[in-house]
Amino acid sequence: MLAALVCAVACTTTGPVSEPKLNVDGLSLGAGNEVVVPAAGLDVTFSITSNLGYTVTSSQSWASVTPAAVSNEDGKDVKTAVTVAVAANETAEAREAVIKVVTEKNPALDYSFTVKQSAGKEPVSFYVTTTDLKEITAPIEVAEKATSASVIVVSNVSWTASSDQTWLTVSPASATIENEEVPTTVSFAVEANSVTEVRTANVTFTAEGAEPVVVSVSQAAKKDVSFTITVENVTYKSADITCVPSDETAYFLLSCEKAAYVDQFTTDADLIQADMEYFYEKYGESYTEHKYESYEQLFLEGLCSVGTEEWTPSPLDPETEYVVYAFAVDAELNPITSTVPKVRFTTEAKPVENWNYYGKGKYTEGYLSGLFGLDAKQVEVDIYQDPNNANRFAMFNAYGPEMLVNWMFKESVTIEQIEAAKGQLWDDTYYSYTIDFTTGEVVMPVQPIGFIHPSYGAIEAGIDPEYDPNGSYADGVVTLQVKGATLYLPNGAQTSSGTTYYFYGNTNGAFKIEMPTSAQSSAASKSVKPGRITGLKNYSVDLSKCIKTPNLVEVRK
Repeated sequence: MLAALVCAVACTTTGPVSEPKLNVDGLSLGAGNEVVVPAAGLDVTFSITSNLGYTVTSSQSWASVTPAAVSNEDGKDVKTAVTVAVAANETAEAREAVIKVVTEKNPALDYSFTVKQSAGKEPVSFYVTTTDLKEITAPIEVAEKATSASVIVVSNVSWTASSDQTWLTVSPASATIENEEVPTTVSFAVEANSVTEVRTANVTFTAEGAEPVVVSVSQAAKKDVSFTITVENVTYKSADITCVPSDETAYFLLSCEKAAYVDQFTTDADLIQADMEYFYEKYGESYTEHKYESYEQLFLEGLCSVGTEEWTPSPLDPETEYVVYAFAVDAELNPITSTVPKVRFTTEAKPVENWNYYGKGKYTEGYLSGLFGLDAKQVEVDIYQDPNNANRFAMFNAYGPEMLVNWMFKESVTIEQIEAAKGQLWDDTYYSYTIDFTTGEVVMPVQPIGFIHPSYGAIEAGIDPEYDPNGSYADGVVTLQVKGATLYLPNGAQTSSGTTYYFYGNTNGAFKIEMPTSAQSSAASKSVKPGRITGLKNYSVDLSKCIKTPNLVEVRK
């Protein structure tokens, strides 16, 4: 009985002994016994079933464990939910934490796994540079016209941009970027400046986690070139014009047109447009023929002036109202003059109208015949008498249509054709001698040469006193023994001294003027000496365009 009692007591107090155990469930582990967690963080939950007490630890503070310990006094199986709270990774590197489950009495049952977390966002990188990746240290300067500018935004986060002025727009105005440094070209579209002052726009770039970046754009003031125009020394066929622009670097077109042409336009813009269309029609497709690389280059360098311009347009029509005006253009030929100045003047009456017609004389020319190697010709000329001096006579139209036909165009042009072209190729009066029997002087007033075109440059013609070209008057004939005359040809072959001045002798005989019979008795025979011929500064001659060229073309200038 005692043995049985002992056995019964023993079985009651101790019972059967359970095997120690610890089971982990609910984890999705990778091949390396790890759990991968995103950078944003995550709660990793699992369960532990055990009949032992144990602790759960983490090797890193950013992965905290709840509960950290579980006790088990009676050895029964207890299932416990465990959470590992993984915080967001704010660093630029991936990281790991080891989670260990350690039993109190049976190390063989200990368990561990690794939490691997992705790298967090990199530090914010956000800056704005020039298109060649240089630091922007000053406002970006742009022209006054409609234009554009560009910058580069380099960022690893999303950004936006805004302009504080409506005349500057930004494109693109934003970009979405995640954790990768991306360069983006941003364009500023700038409208033309409509005011005559410099203006500024600020473009602000913003990104989360970064200081805003402000880029300033400074636009030049609208150019409005003005002019001061003066007209002096108005004669029946010319006037001295001075034009001073407000901008000495601006290209401008200076024109002198008949008032009837200018007055047909109601606005300055219409006048400018008409002029621009005229020149484009004339030269827009033929600029290469004039040795220019573009029409813009021809217009600016071939037609426009820069700086103060002094100009004597000639020949002008007598007793005619003219308007001098100017406007400036930019490099793209856009007008930059808001108000076109207009100065009016009226040419005087022709001097010949103050003289009395006297009769027909005969003129034998020796100057141009020697110049062009032609036979000397005798032509009839009109002789006028000064109403205030009976001994002073003037010879007009010495180089008129008859001489043109006889010398220059006899093979193709008639006198009628030349007469019909008056005002296109020459004025109504030409080189003319004034004979003063009182003083014995024969002078040549400044007048156009009939068949030499006035748009080819500069001519300076003169009877040089250095050669002492004495003459005589006898038997009604003025004879001028000219030994030399000077003609400047800008495009001529250079002499051995390197100049382009030529001296032409009177190779075909003297200058002779045979007066009408009625005038012969009014003066005694005497020696005569001409005065110097001066003032022909705005004429030149291109012989290839004159000799035997039948095309009489109007040139607008």
